[in-house]
Amino acid sequence: MKQDAINAAVLHLLSMIEREREEAGLSPADRAELRRMDPQGTLPPALWRLLTANAVANGVTALGAEWEQAERAVASLVQVMLEAGGPPEPHSIGRALAETNYAEQRFVLLLRARGPRDVAAQARTAVRWCTTEGIRVRFPDSGGRKNGFAAFILDASLDRPGADSRAHAMARDYFTGTQPQNDEETPDGE
Repeated sequence: MKQDAINAAVLHLLSMIEREREEAGLSPADRAELRRMDPQGTLPPALWRLLTANAVANGVTALGAEWEQAERAVASLVQVMLEAGGPPEPHSIGRALAETNYAEQRFVLLLRARGPRDVAAQARTAVRWCTTEGIRVRFPDSGGRKNGFAAFILDASLDRPGADSRAHAMARDYFTGTQPQNDEETPDGE
């Protein structure tokens, strides 16, 4: 199944990002190079080493987009993952942003972002916000739900129809998390 291959690629990327060079992961220089890269420009060797790993290459193929566009979408995803730093936690991006009082207007910009540059900028801003607030986000889907941030980044970067469904799920998590715990109505005049 295509989504399984994409999820496997996301998990592989996360494992590579979390490990140090001595553990078959990334060196500090690789991380710096990946943070500075322009996903729409010439891709650095550190990214090519990630893209050519079997699990990632299968995920790129499963995206079903033109090969180069899919690789560049993965490059944007890698930058967002690096921005998140450390192992992910079980917070969906919508819930994480709600819990950290991320501005609704900024959140809407994220939901509406399409195309590689816009998505990369909005996703990095959102993840950076969560990180500074001490919350890590979940990138892969889990529990059969469309709640992983990676698939939104990939779909929205490629301007695929699946991005709208992912944005809908993110909005549900965000607005559920921003609602008061007591939804009782108050009588008029109070």
